[in-house]
Amino acid sequence: MSLAKPGFLWPHTSHQPIPAVNYTSNNTIQVSVILPNETDIPDIMAAQHSAGMGILVGFQTASKRGILPEGLYFNLTFRDSGCDITRSNWALYQAGLENMNVVFGPSCDYALAPVGRLMKYFNVPLLTAGGFAEDFSMPKLTPDSEFYLMTRTGPSFTGIAQTIRQFFAE
Repeated sequence: MSLAKPGFLWPHTSHQPIPAVNYTSNNTIQVSVILPNETDIPDIMAAQHSAGMGILVGFQTASKRGILPEGLYFNLTFRDSGCDITRSNWALYQAGLENMNVVFGPSCDYALAPVGRLMKYFNVPLLTAGGFAEDFSMPKLTPDSEFYLMTRTGPSFTGIAQTIRQFFAE
C-alpha cells in the first residue's frame, strides 16, 4: 500500500515554483482532511469538493489578511471517509503514518465517532463541522473524555430542536 502524496502545499501562486520544503520541518503543518468523496454519496453537503474548497479559501483568506505568519506552509492531504466507520479509520491510520498535525472532518457521525475517539492517542486536534449527535456535545476537558481533542463547529440535534422550539414559542 502506498501513502498519499502531499496533496497541497500552500501558499502557492501560479507564477512561483513550489519551494523545496521539508515536509517534517517546523514550518510545515500537516493537515489531513477526511471527508467523503461525493461520487460515493452524491447528496452530502460536507464532501471533499464543496467543503474542501471552503477549507482552501479559508487558508487563502487568512494569509491575505496577515493572520498566518510568513514562511508557514500547510500540506493538505484529502482522504475519503465514505461516511463509513472502516474507511474513516483507515484514512486516520494513513494520516498518522504521515505525522499529521491536525485533522479536519469527518463530517458524518458514523465516520466521526471512531476517529474522534482515537484522536487522543495521536495527541492531535480534530476540527469538524459534523457531530450532530448528543454524544459529541459532552465535555471534552480531560484526556479521559470520550472525544478529547475534538472541536465541533456545527450545531447538535438538541441545539437545533431548542432553536426551533424557541422560534415557535415566540
